[in-house]
Amino acid sequence: MTKDAFIASDQEFSFKLDKKIYSLEAVQASMYRLAGDLFLELEDESNEFNIKCRPKEDSGLTQGELSSIRDIFLQTLNDECLREKIRNETSDLRELIIATTFSGLLKGDESEPSKE
Repeated sequence: MTKDAFIASDQEFSFKLDKKIYSLEAVQASMYRLAGDLFLELEDESNEFNIKCRPKEDSGLTQGELSSIRDIFLQTLNDECLREKIRNETSDLRELIIATTFSGLLKGDESEPSKE
């Protein structure tokens, strides 16, 4: 992130994110998580994502929370990046579990106790 990437006017905020660090999917997931309280707009620029946001009227966000929007977004974004990394690292295991589960369903459950 560039050093002076945070711009605020009244209750509208704008900041930039480096595309080399954050994926589009992680940025979009973070925006979705915060969409209950904020109107968010994503501009896809050459080397950066520009995030514009402003609070919804019924958000109930305090002035202190509004001044922390960038930090809250970055924390949410880092969480999403970690989720994405875990999802990528465990995809083979998830596929194996699903395949094993469905193969048992297709064969029929042979482990059922007999009704004698």
